[in-house]
Formats: sequence, C-alpha cells, structure tokens
Amino acid sequence: MNVRSTEEIMKLYRITDKELNSIIEFGEIAVPKLAKLLNSWYEWLATTPEYEEFFHDEVTQKHAQKMQLEYWKTFFTGEVNDEYIAYRKKIGEIHARIGLPQDIYLAGVEHFSQMLLDLLDSSKIPTKKAGDIRRSVLKVVHLDMTTIVQSYEE
Repeated sequence: MNVRSTEEIMKLYRITDKELNSIIEFGEIAVPKLAKLLNSWYEWLATTPEYEEFFHDEVTQKHAQKMQLEYWKTFFTGEVNDEYIAYRKKIGEIHARIGLPQDIYLAGVEHFSQMLLDLLDSSKIPTKKAGDIRRSVLKVVHLDMTTIVQSYEE
C-alpha cells in the first residue's frame, strides 16, 4: 500500500490555494443550502433498496444526516490538511464496517455532487469563475472519494 502525505495528495490532484479559495467562495452560497440539499438527497436515497437496509429508523437517518452535514461543512472550509484526510479515512472505515456497498456510496456522491453543480449553475457567479469553481469542487470531491474508497479497501 502506498501511503502518501497530505502534501503529496494535494500535488497529485493538483489542488492549490486557488482551488481551495474557489471552494470557500462557493461555500458562501452552498453551506446555507446544505440542509435543503441533503433533504432532497435523502428523498433520492429513499428510492434505492439500500435505504431501508441502512436507514431503517428515523434516529439512524437523523444521525447520518447530521454527520453528512458536518462532512460537507468541512469540505467548504477549504482546509485540506492531515485532519481532513483522516476524517475522510474514518468515513471509509465506518462505511466498510456497516457494509455499505461502494456502488451506492459512489452513486450517492455523484448524485450530491450534481446537486451542488446545479446550485452553482443557478447562481449568479460569472461563467469563467463558475467554471473554475466547478473544476475545484470536482478535484476535491475526487480526492475525497479516492481516500474514502481506499479506506474501504483497507
């Protein structure tokens, strides 16, 4: 197993302060809307067979939703450091421990990422800047997905 430092991961994904600042800027729009986006995301999730298996009661769903809200809030801080990476690894460990299939995790990330990009598209951010933000969001989402999936595999 190849263990990379946070600095090496950032370099691998070509994430610089410019991308992190774009994430912070978009966070000003996205963070206030996260709860609403998550409610919509859970409506989508309820259409999957995994919903009943993993979110069989309201307490479990509320806890997962609270944790997911925290996840996205940390995403929009624009601070990718050792603590950030460790948090993503822990998420992978939790998903593996509960037996969440990777395909539903990846489909869920894709679905929520698209919701964020739709929010970006509906914003009044100028086209060039919105393109920069889109690329930045996708870079960090891919970094997160890779870190979480690698943690699953461990």
